[in-house]
Amino acid sequence: MELLKEVDFWKMKISLSQYFAVLFCFCASSVFSQAGFNDLVFEDHLDEIHFIDYNLHRNPVEFIRDGYQGSLQNDSFVQLLYGNPIIQFKNGRFEDVNVTSSFNLQKPYKLDIELEPHRMLAFGAFDDPVESQLGVAPKLTIVVAKGLYGVFQWIVPLQNDFIYNPYTVSHRPGQIGMGYDWFINNRLAITGYFGTLSSNQYGAHLEFLARSKDSHWYFGGSYFYTANYGYYEQYYFRESLQTKSGYVQLAYRWHAYDLTFRVIGDYYMNRDLGATFEVLRQYGNTDVGFFAIAAQNGTNAGFFFRCPLWPKKFYSNKLLQVRLPNTFAEYYNVKSSGNMPRVRNFRSLFEEMLRFNPVYLNNQLKN
Repeated sequence: MELLKEVDFWKMKISLSQYFAVLFCFCASSVFSQAGFNDLVFEDHLDEIHFIDYNLHRNPVEFIRDGYQGSLQNDSFVQLLYGNPIIQFKNGRFEDVNVTSSFNLQKPYKLDIELEPHRMLAFGAFDDPVESQLGVAPKLTIVVAKGLYGVFQWIVPLQNDFIYNPYTVSHRPGQIGMGYDWFINNRLAITGYFGTLSSNQYGAHLEFLARSKDSHWYFGGSYFYTANYGYYEQYYFRESLQTKSGYVQLAYRWHAYDLTFRVIGDYYMNRDLGATFEVLRQYGNTDVGFFAIAAQNGTNAGFFFRCPLWPKKFYSNKLLQVRLPNTFAEYYNVKSSGNMPRVRNFRSLFEEMLRFNPVYLNNQLKN
């Protein structure tokens, strides 16, 4: 599926083989990094339960392997996501959270600072076959209460071929907004968000996603109420909220092979309808998959992968943590998707809940 933020494609004038070789090295480096208690963005004990939030890797298994150093057979913890209990480790295995809804944060989160690389790529122009933009996009995230968070990101291009596009020519906002997540165990999540979104949109996003008790099935839907916005040479412009769009989704996870099959039904911003079929394979910290789209206005297909970039903190104290992103995503479309205009949140709730699937995490512990 195309989580398309124009702000999030790394445009470099290098060959594709060099590009993916660099990314592979970044992903592979996760094998050599170690986790520990100093790597936590949140830690607290409440009613004899150990609560943590570990965000250097894409799931807590690496923290278990390197951080607890084998003491887990007699210990336990609850993993948080934006201040919400999402999964617990107990008696040497992961299971659904058994924490009452009255749980609230007693200590503050650290300010989480991600040093994201900014990239954009466009192929096929006659006079410039590979157009590119390269820069940095630091992102600040703060969790202020259980489920309540704010995020601020600013994009700074350092090299740019897109000098004629007012949406991408200068430094500009990335992800800026506030959201609230409500998790019931880790099987049902309801989220709300207001801020910038993909496709040069801003507005409101509501979503729910549920997982079956056996961890096989996922189903949910999203609703967007948005409008265009832009930032050019220190001038900000926006339209009034007017565009309604959304999608519904159904997914099945085949545990034996770590494969997930997902079908998404889209209502695009131009009021067309479309369907996406996606196949995803999880490899530890990395997801790899492909997708095919059929819509009223055409077809498309492509592939994607997601991985962490060098999951190691650069700096940490009691107030903040500085790191590279734990999810670096790259999507490739066979054709331009301009005739299928859809909007997405910069966060993927489905991706987050999938990587905390208890069957998946327990299988990793065995390997």
